[in-house]
Amino acid sequence: MKFVVSSSLLSQRLQTLGRVIASKNSLPILDSFLFRLEGQQLHLTASDNETSILTSIDLVECESDLTFAINANWPPLLAVWIPNFIFFGISLYLYRRTPK
Repeated sequence: MKFVVSSSLLSQRLQTLGRVIASKNSLPILDSFLFRLEGQQLHLTASDNETSILTSIDLVECESDLTFAINANWPPLLAVWIPNFIFFGISLYLYRRTPK
């Protein structure tokens, strides 16, 4: 899973989408942003079960199609950086496991 997108544009779109998410939802999945990677497009969706907002962003790079959800209660800037933290952890693990 690798995709490249403008972090400022992504943060702006997540802030806009966050307005539709209610503070208390009947279904836990409604507290999340849905990320859908298709081709060179990132489709973002947020819903409160009555109202939904969908927006798209052009990707700089994308390796494969993918769909995942991230909890919207996190600050948008943190949500944007989550993949970087994951890849940092994996790269640190691989670096330490590599024979010298």
